[in-house]
Amino acid sequence: MDSQLVEEWVRGQDWKFECEGRKVALVVNNCPTQPEGANLKAINEVFLPPNTTCKTQPMDQGVIRVTKAHYHVSVMCKDIDAVEKGRATPILMFWMP
Repeated sequence: MDSQLVEEWVRGQDWKFECEGRKVALVVNNCPTQPEGANLKAINEVFLPPNTTCKTQPMDQGVIRVTKAHYHVSVMCKDIDAVEKGRATPILMFWMP
């Protein structure tokens, strides 16, 4: 996603909310594509401080950990399958979650 696409989307939403007479707060994580100071009328941009995702979104840590664990299991299963079918040589790996 690039800054031009984000800016077009935000401006479109701003126009929509302005027509509806709504005021909206857009909470933005540390995103380099998000334009600051875009002169929006209905949207108030609230930028989170950098490197605070683990504090503001603690659930993400659990989701990321589980996703990584599933990925590692998938890779290990493919490696074992390849070794059993003779397509690869066994590699001794140590993995700790």
